[in-house]
Amino acid sequence: MGSEGGDVLAIRASQVSSELARVRQRGLGNLEKRSHNQEPVKAEKLTRLADKLNEIRQLRLHGRDALIRRILLDCIAAYKDRGNETEADLLRLLFFDPDPPHRRTPRDLLRLAQKRYGPDDAQRFADMRRDLFGRFGTFLIAYVQESVEEVGHSQIATNPDIFILSPDFWPSGGTRDLTGVWRSHYAYRSSSRDNQQFESDAHYLVLKQNGDSLVAESLPNVEGSYVRLLLQVDGSIASGTWTERTSPTKYYRGATYHGVIQMVVDPRGRRLKGKWLGFDTEFNIQVGDWTLTWLEGAIDETTLKKYAKKV
Repeated sequence: MGSEGGDVLAIRASQVSSELARVRQRGLGNLEKRSHNQEPVKAEKLTRLADKLNEIRQLRLHGRDALIRRILLDCIAAYKDRGNETEADLLRLLFFDPDPPHRRTPRDLLRLAQKRYGPDDAQRFADMRRDLFGRFGTFLIAYVQESVEEVGHSQIATNPDIFILSPDFWPSGGTRDLTGVWRSHYAYRSSSRDNQQFESDAHYLVLKQNGDSLVAESLPNVEGSYVRLLLQVDGSIASGTWTERTSPTKYYRGATYHGVIQMVVDPRGRRLKGKWLGFDTEFNIQVGDWTLTWLEGAIDETTLKKYAKKV
């Protein structure tokens, strides 16, 4: 894919995953090591992502080791903040010595990580790492893309050196699967309070996809409110209806509202952003922004418990 003024750089999650494995095996600090039986580690895509992060954040880091070290530290921390505590801790242990004076080798770190987090069987632990690097590679690309967008360079037409994801980003052979846990919030104006604008309380939604149909329902929260979205996806557009039962203890005292909604699915499938339309307490038609932000793809019972009553 290209655009006027330059080429768009396509980075595949599978490529980043493979490069993460190579970096782990060699060890940070040794990526440029050259000997009679070793060449510098090939990690072109990971280096490109790290360089982009360095550029947009004006970190002024020099050298591939420093760049990759920084992107791993930042992304592992962000991965943990988004609810992946155990996986983030495992990733950190695979790449970073928890007790630097010991200067453990990559093999030592691997053994320590397996002892703390992995199954005893070496092959099962290898499979576990491969799957983890796949998920983290996907997250890492999305993290850099989000960082690009934060500084206002999200328009490919005017800023062509923007990362896009090749089809293998999507886990099911090129079809987007939006199933997972999402954070939801929207903006609204209250006609009964001088038309002031407010931000809704955040909800964590479990979204399930069946073909082009999406059903997203909020997990239990401390306020006792409930949100449900029924959407149909057509290309990059998701359209449908919404329903909200408000908190019984807050201003709207458990009232139920509903309306229609249309959202744009971003190319990474990690954000849905659009507009809702519906009636208010005085039966005026209101409109406002609504955003869903992807947190993780798992929807098993253990994962959902992490988000229930979190807000």
